Amino acid sequence: MNNNYQKYLESDEWKKKRRGKFAVSKNKCCAICLSVENLQVHHLSYKNNLDEVPNWDLRILCNTCHQATHDLINSGKIKFTKNTHNHRFSITKNAVKKHLGLYTTKHDKALLKIKGYRQLSRSVFKIVNPEIVEVLTSEIIERGKSRHGAWNLAQFRLFGFDNFPKKGWKQMIIGQEWPRETISQFLYLKNRHLKVVSKED
Repeated sequence: MNNNYQKYLESDEWKKKRRGKFAVSKNKCCAICLSVENLQVHHLSYKNNLDEVPNWDLRILCNTCHQATHDLINSGKIKFTKNTHNHRFSITKNAVKKHLGLYTTKHDKALLKIKGYRQLSRSVFKIVNPEIVEVLTSEIIERGKSRHGAWNLAQFRLFGFDNFPKKGWKQMIIGQEWPRETISQFLYLKNRHLKVVSKED
């Protein structure tokens, strides 16, 4: 990273543009893995005058996906054939998902066969130790309720639901083994939807 770019990242202009990107974002989560933690803003391309970079040439990424993006670009594992923002992000997203192992698992594919439910091809969080599992119980589900007595979409996505599920969803997931990290994240997110705080890193 050259000195001019580092100075730009510390400038008021960049801080304003970064706040603006968060302000117009509907989901306020990583555009690759859907994490809501340690969010940063990534340039899809680097123009000579960075002050003129439009919002559509920026993407919100978590620290993990952001670092992986730069590592893959710097190592030459990500190569672009076009300079459009859609092309650059599509290539980047696929490469990072493959690098971090965010593609659908066999268990996820089984959920695809259940009528009315569609598994996302990416997780809300990257599961670091998927072999450490825990049986999901009704008590854990109840503990995951917010102080208003409900669950949020980010919690449902952890268990493979693309949208708020229909009646009977508890029976689909209770009694199954899930990565312990998934259950911990489910409990952590229980009040997240009541107050969204965007972190500027």
